[in-house]
Amino acid sequence: SEKKRAEAEEKKSADVENIGNSLSGNGQSAKKVPGDALPEDISSGNALPDESSTVKTTGQLVRREADYGLIVKQRGNTFTLWFSGLSWEMACYQYHRIGHFWVEGQEQWRRLVYMLGTVYDKYRYLGEEACSSREMELLPLMEFPPFRHWSPIRESLDDWYDTDPAGARLGGWLARQAGDRRMERKINWYRRFPCRFTRWMVERTMQGPGGQKLYEEIRRRIWEASGQYPERDYGREANEQIRRQRRQVHRELTARGFSGAYPEYRRGSMRIEAAEEHPFTCMEAEDFSFRIRFLVSEGCGENDGICGGFFRKGKGRVEESLAFLEKAEE
Repeated sequence: SEKKRAEAEEKKSADVENIGNSLSGNGQSAKKVPGDALPEDISSGNALPDESSTVKTTGQLVRREADYGLIVKQRGNTFTLWFSGLSWEMACYQYHRIGHFWVEGQEQWRRLVYMLGTVYDKYRYLGEEACSSREMELLPLMEFPPFRHWSPIRESLDDWYDTDPAGARLGGWLARQAGDRRMERKINWYRRFPCRFTRWMVERTMQGPGGQKLYEEIRRRIWEASGQYPERDYGREANEQIRRQRRQVHRELTARGFSGAYPEYRRGSMRIEAAEEHPFTCMEAEDFSFRIRFLVSEGCGENDGICGGFFRKGKGRVEESLAFLEKAEE
C-alpha cells in the first residue's frame, strides 16, 4: 500500500541518516555502521577533519536519479557520500536465559513477561518477518491483562500494550493444554465478564499453586521459541567469560550434590535455576557486564516444576550468588 511504501522510505531515510552520523573522518569507511542497514556502491567526496564526538555533525538525504546522496556537514566542512541502495541484515538471538530482577515477588512470572514483552517489541518495531511462527502464536499474551500484571519494572504495563480478547482466548487455550481445567474456567469467566474482580481472580490464582501448570506451559513454549535462535555473540573474550562463569556454576553445584545440567539443578527438595543478566545493547558490551543470579525453590516435590517454590509462600527467592549454600550447610 502507499502507506507502507511511505513508512519504508521513511525508515530507509532514517537509517541513511544514522550511517552519516557514524562515519569516520577519512571519507572512505564507516566507523559504526548500523547492523541492519549497509550502504552499497559507496563513493565519496572530501573528508571531515574532526572525529571528536563533541563536534556537532548534521546530515541531509538527497536523491539523484537512482542514487542516494548523504550530505554531512561539520563546522565549515561538507562531506558527500553517494550510494545506490541499502541492503538489510537482521540478526535475532536467544533470550530465554536472561533474568533481570528489578521487582521483588513472583519473579518467575515477571521473567516471562520480560521475555515475551521483548518479543512483542521486536514485532512492533521490526515487523512479522523478525518473529518466528512460535513467537507470533504467543504474542497475544501481552494483550492479556492478568499475564502482563506481573510487570518486570516498577510500573504498570497496561498503558504500553493493548487489551484484546485474543489474549484471554490464548490464555484459556494454554491452560487447557497444560491440563488445568480450573484455570481455564477462571480465564474464560474473565473473558466473558472482563472487569477488575475477574481479573484479580485470575491473577490471584496465577500466583499460587493453581498457577504452576499454566506457568510451566508458557515457559516451555517461550523456551522453544527462543531456542530456534543462536546465542548472542559479544566477541571472543566476552563469550569466553560467559562460558567460564557457566562452567563455574556447574562445578560448584555438582560438587555440592546437585544433579542436572546448566541452567537447571536439583538436590532433594531444592531446585535452582541460573538466570543471566546481559548488557542491553552491543555498545554496552564494551564495558561488559554479565552476571548469573539464581532462582531458588525449596520444598519442591518430585513433580514440581523448576520454579515450584515460587508458587508456595516463602518457598521461592532470588539469590545473588551461591554463597547461601555455604551458610545453609554450616
